[in-house]
Amino acid sequence: MIQRPRNKQRRTQQQKVKTPRGDGRGGGQSHDAIPNVQQIVTGVHVSIVLKIDQSTGRQVQGTVAEVLTSGNHPRGIKVKLVDGRVGRVQRLATEEEARTGSAGLRNLGRNGEGSGTSARQFGYREEASIIPPTGFTLADYFPQDPIMAQSSGQLPYPTLFACPICFEFEGDELALTHHVNSHLD
Repeated sequence: MIQRPRNKQRRTQQQKVKTPRGDGRGGGQSHDAIPNVQQIVTGVHVSIVLKIDQSTGRQVQGTVAEVLTSGNHPRGIKVKLVDGRVGRVQRLATEEEARTGSAGLRNLGRNGEGSGTSARQFGYREEASIIPPTGFTLADYFPQDPIMAQSSGQLPYPTLFACPICFEFEGDELALTHHVNSHLD
């Protein structure tokens, strides 16, 4: 059995250091400041922290469209705002704050980014398909038929080949292949 050191010595009251974040068992925030589940319902004006802004603590305001958390949470109840943003409620906001906080913001993603449908950026293929080409028919995209090419005077490839072994036989590619195989059998 491996011997492990015992580092479970208790600190005395004098050795305990007070930190601004608390004792490490509550996230450092007072639970009284964060609204509870009974206060957060659809239509309430709130101030939330988006997931992407958790490190900075930046808050955005809006009106609750949907409550996503079933119970109280130490970092706040997760909600979806009417403009589509998702975050944790930090405090209740006034109607004026909620209106200015979500002015002009509709159909946003979870972290406040655009959903891509309203301000769509087109790629090269999509832009080219918007304006159809003119002066072309569907036949222009198919390979040319050899029979039609012969009737128009163009020969796409020579039709007769000479036998490279006896130089007496002439024929198309398939006939020549069969003839050469007869020499080699």
